[in-house]
Amino acid sequence: MAARLDRLNPDSMRWMSWPSESVGSRFEGLVVDRLQRSDAPRVPSGSALFQSEIDRLWEQTAMWRVTAIDGAREAEARSGARGMRRGDIMNAVGWMQGLPPAQPVHSIASTMQATPDPGSRHALETFWRWVCELYVHNAALAFEVTTSLPSWHATDVAVLDEVRFSSPSVVSAASSNLISEVVDLPPAAALPRAKARDLLALRLRHGEEYFRVLRAGRLIRLRLACSRRGARCGDTRRRCDVR
Repeated sequence: MAARLDRLNPDSMRWMSWPSESVGSRFEGLVVDRLQRSDAPRVPSGSALFQSEIDRLWEQTAMWRVTAIDGAREAEARSGARGMRRGDIMNAVGWMQGLPPAQPVHSIASTMQATPDPGSRHALETFWRWVCELYVHNAALAFEVTTSLPSWHATDVAVLDEVRFSSPSVVSAASSNLISEVVDLPPAAALPRAKARDLLALRLRHGEEYFRVLRAGRLIRLRLACSRRGARCGDTRRRCDVR
């Protein structure tokens, strides 16, 4: 799309970067400020969380908050990148948890799987929730939109509580208006007793639009895969070996 716009009117259009500042640098600043404090954050009055609990989690997560984040910052410096990436933190944590060194860690789930102890898993899960909430909040600040958090845990006061109460741009789904609908469904035991003709009738009556969209999506993915291989799919009805 950008190339077509350039060809359309190259003299009057200039490219620009947005946001203008480094999103990674802002993320690094948030992570260091919120997660690498020496003392555990103070639990505000009226919170459902005890100070002793946040003190315990602060101690249990210290190896990731300090050592892993320091390792991520060192990796950033070696690569010459501007600011920290969440993937750098994944690598540092994953290698600390025993995943193969020097191999990129692509998911938080793999670091959790490498942590079998229940107590350590809970602490690591809390650490990752803090990191991801800071990640979402940082992106929202950079793009000047509202921070929308899918949930709010009591332990989140450690990193985001003062942000939540001082900034009108933070919204939690747990505290926002919700739209709910009750749907009556037959019990699972009724399915084996249903007649095949009735099940097919349900599909014909309600499912055709779903399957039409599904087929269209598969066709788009097929064409994209063919274009990456240099193939031409002029006749979309023919068999294609692209999976």
